[in-house]
Amino acid sequence: MDHYIALGQEHRDPYWCDVWPSALAAAAELAELDLAGRTLVDIGCGLGTVGIAAALQGCARVCLLDQEPLALQCAALAASLNGLEPLARTLPQLLRSEESQLVLVDPLARTPAHRAALLERLTRKGPDALVLRERRLRASSPASEPDIQVLILQKRQPGDTLGIKL
Repeated sequence: MDHYIALGQEHRDPYWCDVWPSALAAAAELAELDLAGRTLVDIGCGLGTVGIAAALQGCARVCLLDQEPLALQCAALAASLNGLEPLARTLPQLLRSEESQLVLVDPLARTPAHRAALLERLTRKGPDALVLRERRLRASSPASEPDIQVLILQKRQPGDTLGIKL
């Protein structure tokens, strides 16, 4: 928060500076997969927890993306501290790439139509995507809805959902 205050941006929310339960759930889900030789793109990476875990598990290449520059700096530092070399890339470069095989996205800040279009483009050559949606507990939320929902797209057949109760 001190960073934002120093910039006169007290209204900014450093939501990305915590390791979210959804990141831990995704890392656990990825631990069950053979990631050797695969490319992973983590959109909305925050601190980079999931991408770093995937790289340490043998993922050949991990691309971390976030709209918050300070989050990316922290993710790059965390990657370096874990002996990993972060790759700097812009989203247009990523969309032109044909090598994304596994895409992780925390879609809180985007509209569903935007998410669907982005996932379609990113998974064109490699059809697997793990989509995380985490909601903070609110009184208005149905009690039966799980805290974290994981949507796994395999072979372009969306709809398989797995609710994980924390």
